[in-house]
Amino acid sequence: MATATHAIVCRATRVIVSRHTSLDFARAAWRARAYPGGNTSRPLKRWASLHHIAPIAQALARAPNEDVA
Repeated sequence: MATATHAIVCRATRVIVSRHTSLDFARAAWRARAYPGGNTSRPLKRWASLHHIAPIAQALARAPNEDVA
């Protein structure tokens, strides 16, 4: 299994939404969720402003610690 190099992260909670094996795959996944029906001439969904792509190491370092609770 390939290791993840990039992740889509929620800006508000810093939770990792999805992991991807390359920046290209992460961008494709982000675009698929950001544009309704894949139509890039339409405005972005609100989801797009709330999520961004980050390297997996950075995403893991900033993710909330689930062991605290």
